[in-house]
Amino acid sequence: MSVKGRVKFSAAGQHPLLGVVRDLFISYGFALVPWDEQPDLGLVGAEIGKNVHPPLTDLELLAWKTRDIPTVLLSSDSVYARSTKERVPYAEKHAAVFCDIGKQKTSHALYSLLAENIFWTSREAATLILRPFHIYGPNTRQGVVYKFIQHAQRQVPLPIYGSGYQVRSFLHEEDFAHAVRLLVAKFVQTPENAVYNVGSSEQITIKRLADTIWGLTHGPGSTVLFEKEDIYRTMDLCKVPVIDRLYRATDWKPERSLRRGLRELLC
Repeated sequence: MSVKGRVKFSAAGQHPLLGVVRDLFISYGFALVPWDEQPDLGLVGAEIGKNVHPPLTDLELLAWKTRDIPTVLLSSDSVYARSTKERVPYAEKHAAVFCDIGKQKTSHALYSLLAENIFWTSREAATLILRPFHIYGPNTRQGVVYKFIQHAQRQVPLPIYGSGYQVRSFLHEEDFAHAVRLLVAKFVQTPENAVYNVGSSEQITIKRLADTIWGLTHGPGSTVLFEKEDIYRTMDLCKVPVIDRLYRATDWKPERSLRRGLRELLC
């Protein structure tokens, strides 16, 4: 489905993928305009980075500014956090934060979850909430895949937090872009409140990911260099999305396996 057209949009907020999605909107033929030019669509990022703690009043002001504008809210998979050792994928209804007070990841999770609640409950216009899970690719310069590749190419030990047996899933940025295109096309035509996980259901442990990246970089049978850090003893054993809702809405599924995506990056 095409989303070509002279839709005017404005962007604000903070998110590692905000620039990526902004550029996607422009590639659709949307026009980026200042907020005071009455855009047809808003794009707001709601994930804070390390040592960045914007006040919640910023979110409330953005929600007020966009109260009559259908808005795409870039949230985060950090809204999912368990206090148990379950190995069960997360569906959209499972968003909840069970973290230790005082930890940085608690601030990240609460910020994104509060942003979702503020935009969902305090505005008259519809909100499309996107929760990306571990996006990687040639233009994505953050996350564990990027860090492992940087270390492997320099032959520096790969940092493994905890046991290394935490289960994750990773989505190539081109598959992410395709999913966003389909969801935004649907939202522009029929603005309705909705929330979607955007990720892959292909599971892998962090240790296996490190093995794969090192092997693709230095050849099969090469010795992997690890550097263990135990700072995240309470981190989720499984952070994998359920993407059934996204599939039902758009018939979307990732086209790239993780190994194919890594091979394209490294070979």
